[in-house]
Amino acid sequence: MQSTSPRPDRQRQARLVALGILAFLLLERVLLALAHPDLIHDLDPGEIRHLDLAISGLPDGANFTERLKTWLSGTENIHHGGFPLLSVAFLVASKIFGQSLFLLRLLGPILATVLAAACVAKVLLRRLGPSASLLMLALFAGAPPLLLKWTATARGGHLEAIVFPALMLLLLDRALVDRDRRLWLVAGLAGGLSVYVTYLAVPAVLILSLGALLESRRDDGLGRRIGSLAVGGFLGFLPWILGLVVLDLPYLDATIHSSANPSEAAEVHSRSLLSAATAGLGVLSHNLWPWTISHADAAAYAAAEPDILDYTTTAREWATRALINVAALVGIVVALRRRAFLLAAFLLLPAAHHLFVLRTANQPGWPLLPHRYMVLVFPAIVAAAAYGTVALLSDSRLAVKRAGGVLATGLALVALAGVGSHIAWLEAPSWEPSSAYRADLYRAANIGQVRLLDAAGVAALAQPHDPTYQQEVWQGLARVYPPIADYYLLFREDPDQRPYPGGLFAEDPGGGGDQAPIEPEQLRVQVRTALAATTLRAGDDLARRDRWICSWTPSAAFLPVVRAVLAEQLPALLCPETSALAPVVQQQPESATQGSELSE
Repeated sequence: MQSTSPRPDRQRQARLVALGILAFLLLERVLLALAHPDLIHDLDPGEIRHLDLAISGLPDGANFTERLKTWLSGTENIHHGGFPLLSVAFLVASKIFGQSLFLLRLLGPILATVLAAACVAKVLLRRLGPSASLLMLALFAGAPPLLLKWTATARGGHLEAIVFPALMLLLLDRALVDRDRRLWLVAGLAGGLSVYVTYLAVPAVLILSLGALLESRRDDGLGRRIGSLAVGGFLGFLPWILGLVVLDLPYLDATIHSSANPSEAAEVHSRSLLSAATAGLGVLSHNLWPWTISHADAAAYAAAEPDILDYTTTAREWATRALINVAALVGIVVALRRRAFLLAAFLLLPAAHHLFVLRTANQPGWPLLPHRYMVLVFPAIVAAAAYGTVALLSDSRLAVKRAGGVLATGLALVALAGVGSHIAWLEAPSWEPSSAYRADLYRAANIGQVRLLDAAGVAALAQPHDPTYQQEVWQGLARVYPPIADYYLLFREDPDQRPYPGGLFAEDPGGGGDQAPIEPEQLRVQVRTALAATTLRAGDDLARRDRWICSWTPSAAFLPVVRAVLAEQLPALLCPETSALAPVVQQQPESATQGSELSE
């Protein structure tokens, strides 16, 4: 008869619970991306460019090298190596699974987030046992709703990089245990690659490397460990070096603070650490993760800077933050007292990273920081809180143990409340509309802002039976579903509504000078398509449709075409006197028939 001890049973149970929480982290993001691909946000420049490589390939050029250089010099690719890396990964995967926005987001932030949580859980399991690992995962599952949004959005830099500090922590932790020089090399490789993916990873690489070297200082071979980290870092950062040396990419001239905006660059470079810290402390309540954001706060997301949250911090929010920060501070102190310098470095990372971002941020709202910049270090926040709490619970002194119990109870409630808020945002995936959501088609047509419920209708409009005026159809669609416009965010107070593009057809259609003349039918196709797209966006709300149409401000060249199309398709349309169409679309006498022509 085989005997079993309680300890292996508890470890097995803890492992199953941990796997269950990791599955939840994956599932909730998958549900968000499938059920609401448009509620995360519209196809922003980054996501459009990821799709562009798979759809259109490299830009034109004299040879492959020139085409590759042109592509890597693009606006997003030049700033963060994560952009071209994710684009290439999506290109390869799309050959197997087909092109979809969901696949892009799964390959990038969704899998990176789950892997980051798994890496940190593994380290805490070894350092302090299953309780710390499970509490960290629970806090991760109940993370602020902002983190849920940003870790399901493919940006190709800041967000996907969430995996690298956690992976580097795991590799260095194993290197300390196994004393394997190859693990130091691989850890350096991960660090160098993370800096290529996003420059924001620099503090993480430095502080984790120093922590690991300090913890292993009494072992022989310190120079070899430093050399392994340096060689690995060089190999990981090699794509950047090759781009600079071989392709002559303008990295140094195309930094975020480039000479293209000298006044901003001068302001950023003039900041001192003291001034950055002072300014950051003044707005700290907005820069910290908003754990208790609710529907009532969601209106802030209509702002121009959609991930800089401006809302009044509630008493519950302050209590939640105080609880987490006290627990995290205890974790840092305990790690330092135990001379677990690698873990202490990881737990100190959020503060160092915050100060680094404050010093270098170029956002118009500085010292307010975009929360996407802080995704990178979120695993360290929950790891610190869990480590500190379980360390107190493991103490032999009764008073300390009771304090740990209070923290554990409070953090468990925070995690449960967070999970509840996530579930409130989620819906079961609607498979039919999701399958109709054609990100590849939207990219080819240069349109965006497509709601899930509009997906099938937009696809039908974008693929007319007669392709003669294909470009004109796409131009008309892009007026109502612009490729880049106000963010359409998960947390908008009424996420089914977004600002309708104003001033449609206000420009001159061109066709003069050296350009080929534009046929009247080309203009009519644009107007008819925009009218159909407006009707589609409005749904059953005809009053909204009419209000949107009356907001058009056609130019002199477009005005007769707009008049003719509206007279043909909406002869009874009424517009207020303030509308540019009011002189054209007048209210008809009651005796007039519905089909009478509009008077001028």
